[in-house]
Amino acid sequence: MKNTFYEVKSEEYYEEPPILNVSINELNLEIAAFSVYTGAFKINNVGKGNLKGRIFSKNGYASFNPPKWESNEQVIIYRIDTKELIRDYHYKDIWLIETNGGEKEILVDISITYPLLIIDDKNSISDLKEFASYAKSNWSNAKEIFFSPLFISWINNNKNIGFINIYNQITTIKDKDWALEYFLRLAGLKHTPSLWIQENERIIDMSPINNKALLKSLVIRKRGWGLLEGEISSDVSWIRLKKTSFNLMDFDNNKLIVDYEVLADRITNKISLGKIYVKYEDKEIVYNIKLIRKKALTVTFSKKSFKQDDVGVLIVDNYTGEDLMLEVNPKDPWILFEAKKYLIAKHAEIPFRIHMTRWHKIGMGKVPYYDSLIEIQANSKRRIFRQKLIKKIDVVN
Repeated sequence: MKNTFYEVKSEEYYEEPPILNVSINELNLEIAAFSVYTGAFKINNVGKGNLKGRIFSKNGYASFNPPKWESNEQVIIYRIDTKELIRDYHYKDIWLIETNGGEKEILVDISITYPLLIIDDKNSISDLKEFASYAKSNWSNAKEIFFSPLFISWINNNKNIGFINIYNQITTIKDKDWALEYFLRLAGLKHTPSLWIQENERIIDMSPINNKALLKSLVIRKRGWGLLEGEISSDVSWIRLKKTSFNLMDFDNNKLIVDYEVLADRITNKISLGKIYVKYEDKEIVYNIKLIRKKALTVTFSKKSFKQDDVGVLIVDNYTGEDLMLEVNPKDPWILFEAKKYLIAKHAEIPFRIHMTRWHKIGMGKVPYYDSLIEIQANSKRRIFRQKLIKKIDVVN
């Protein structure tokens, strides 16, 4: 447009002249590349007579509606099309208003930002970091957008060759969920989710007479977001897993509970070691299991040794899960129990006395100490247990 001043004729000022008033003095605009930006401001006459004039952009970055007017109050709508403007550049412009009531220059600073990806009437995305954030909470919608022509146009307009190459390779993957997941990872917009187990070892005590399967569980926790798939396995036959594979949908509040059975009828050793492997991506978690089959019956004494005249306690722990009838038979008459038979449950403490007479000492001869035997036989409805104990008795000559 030719830059000429508005011609003012002398006959227009037979009374007091109009006076131009503009609602803005300058504009600082951030506009997405490859978009059209519109705005408005107001012009009015604060003097007398009728105001008329025109407006134009000195650098041609904006167009106006109307470009000319004859009105004492006028709303000017401006339109800026950024398709010819370069992203990350700043542009200066002057909008000149010429009227019969004076002139006005509006200083305009235009910053061109990343192109906008329009999601809907109310939402738009300015860069890939915002798109990743949107995908985190709106995965299905983000997946549809990712494979749309709109996204292809948007990413091409961003002119990032690295992202464009990743996109072209990733979109050949048939599984659309994983295509989006890999794009976000390779573009550096998210990390692979990670798994962890709070304790990497578990010790399980097993009853000596139990041959039924024990149901146990393993808790796998997740950090991060996004797609995840994995496998679960074991290296021993006595661990039977209820689940051998998993994906993101199996997690509840970032937690996956894996049930497994310990098959007691397949265990022959007193101590058995096994492992559960959790494999995902290129990572592996090892969960160690130590299985201890308890003794049916343990018997101890309250002291390590006893004197010629002393008292003690026979301590019995019963792991059979049944009540037992104990028969206690000392080898020597100077070991005295109140009874020969005792009915016990899980735990029993049976008192006894050591009483060596002069004749006992003579019969045993002059030695610093003597060993004596106490034979214990335990009877239950299912089986009979027998155990012999040797305890040292200190005899002072």
